[in-house]
Amino acid sequence: MIEMTKEKLESYRALRKECEILEKQIFNKRQSLLSARIIYDDMPKGIGAKPEDEIISLADDIRDLERKKNDAEQAYKDIEQWIADLTDPRDRNIFRLKYLECLPFWRVALEVGYSETQTKRRCRKVLMNVS
Repeated sequence: MIEMTKEKLESYRALRKECEILEKQIFNKRQSLLSARIIYDDMPKGIGAKPEDEIISLADDIRDLERKKNDAEQAYKDIEQWIADLTDPRDRNIFRLKYLECLPFWRVALEVGYSETQTKRRCRKVLMNVS
């Protein structure tokens, strides 16, 4: 089973958002790459970066962004899998509602039919057992 902490669970929403942002950045860089043109002629070139350098830089940026996105996706998928692997369906529901759907404890308690204190206690118990 994947090692899990409260901090990792709480990072779920940020990881999902990071993936969305990185996907947009990758799309924009790919659009820039498509519009970059290399001109092969005998005309003198201006001072500055060559078109080939721009294309290489864009390709490197895309590769870096894709790596970051893959890392973030793997991290949030690990969290989802850890929750799915919980053996007790009540615990799965509590963790899904609290960390994947980002509901406050009072709302989670209402959904699962426990008191807020019982809900928090179950979370603590599960997290202590995996540490």
